[in-house]
Amino acid sequence: MIAPLTAVQAAVSTDQKPFKVIAKMEYDRSQHDPLEIIHQVTDVLLENIEEASNGELNIVESYDGMEPDQPIKVLHFPPAEVNGEIQYGAQIEVWTDNDNAFITSLGAKYGVATPWNICVVSSPDMMGMMMGMIGGGGSPGETDPSGDKKDYILVTMVNPLAISKTVYRDLNWSDNSSFNRHCKNVTRIINKSTMAVLKADTDYRWKASYSELIYNGLAIKQKDVKNIPLDQAMPSLYIAGASADTVASNYTDYVRTIPPMFKPGGQLECVGKTVTKLFTDLFAWMDPNMPFDCDLTQPPYCGPVVHFDNLDDFKAKFPEMINQMFMPLWRQNLVGQPWKYIRRFGEGENNEVNVVEMCSKFYASMATGTGFHHAPALPCMLGFYNDENCANSRCVTCPPSCGSNVNMLTASAAFAWFFKDAAMMMDMMNMPVQAFMFEKFPLIINYEISALVNGGLQNAGVPERMPLPLWQ
Repeated sequence: MIAPLTAVQAAVSTDQKPFKVIAKMEYDRSQHDPLEIIHQVTDVLLENIEEASNGELNIVESYDGMEPDQPIKVLHFPPAEVNGEIQYGAQIEVWTDNDNAFITSLGAKYGVATPWNICVVSSPDMMGMMMGMIGGGGSPGETDPSGDKKDYILVTMVNPLAISKTVYRDLNWSDNSSFNRHCKNVTRIINKSTMAVLKADTDYRWKASYSELIYNGLAIKQKDVKNIPLDQAMPSLYIAGASADTVASNYTDYVRTIPPMFKPGGQLECVGKTVTKLFTDLFAWMDPNMPFDCDLTQPPYCGPVVHFDNLDDFKAKFPEMINQMFMPLWRQNLVGQPWKYIRRFGEGENNEVNVVEMCSKFYASMATGTGFHHAPALPCMLGFYNDENCANSRCVTCPPSCGSNVNMLTASAAFAWFFKDAAMMMDMMNMPVQAFMFEKFPLIINYEISALVNGGLQNAGVPERMPLPLWQ
């Protein structure tokens, strides 16, 4: 008799593409505004996808965000430049009653990896761009010398099975199999319903996309998952004596105070501009054998002159630079770039988990600048949920005030699994500075969000803190 697979084996035994392109169409950028098309297509999906799914899909909606009086159904991503053109993206999120049941039965900690999203994004021909640069020895941002540039609108989503095999990997064999079946069914429903709406309610010529060499991303393999243990991919913090609702409310209240600090005259105005200037210049450093210089002494900046002899010198000094520039901020519950929380909503049959979605314009643009087909991996997610195993032995029945948890799906995990093609392209294009920066940026994002969580915990009057060790 063949023994059943273990939980980890069951979770990662099959390679999975990170994204699934549902449909794409080619358009003439000289004749049509991609942002206008994205708005049109997103509105059509909002109006029709629930009905097209026969009520199986529910659009996630929230009134709780930086503007709490405005209902939020669509997440609009900051524009980003890809291959010399500004690209755009929007996202709607959908949910099923079965998703609520799985969150309730399998555990609230998994809520941070969902709901499912559908993104409408603009993109150049990434494969043509890559092949053109390889053949012509060009660099990113250069136009195709043949003049035959193609522009696309994509409708895409994160592959639900990729979530199952990365985040839900610690399930027992039975639960894993059951959730995998659910993910396959959700994929079928979203794909079928989305295509039905696009064909019936838009005038564009959509092509179903079952296999995309670039836009579906590079397969997530067993070693990719094993390289990031679950406690590092989805770290959590137990908070004694405070309910999830209390902690989440204090967190969102604290995040509201952050953006004004970066406005003219604000406490962090020059900090934000300094960070943006330095890292933008670093990403533009194309010859790692030549010295890098960035003068941050003049207004509106408030920093030093930054100098590196070459790439090796940069790598050696990078930890010290981060510890000097960011660590004092992080340990005061502050950040180097403005963050906002897009919205907060409940998941589970009884709202067992509060999910809070986070976005920073600067970091999001850096991520989508590698190709807007990565948008389904955004935004950053936090989960707040009451503890299932009360740490207070005096309780007969465990009220929420006994303890709660906060967890995140780290940017480090998301980039390692969902942005493999971006890292590969940087290597192929001989961009070692950008590849190194791209490797380090996710950890900076993890620290930034941890600092914000700590600000919320301080506001809640609880002593627990997310760890912020010195950068090594």
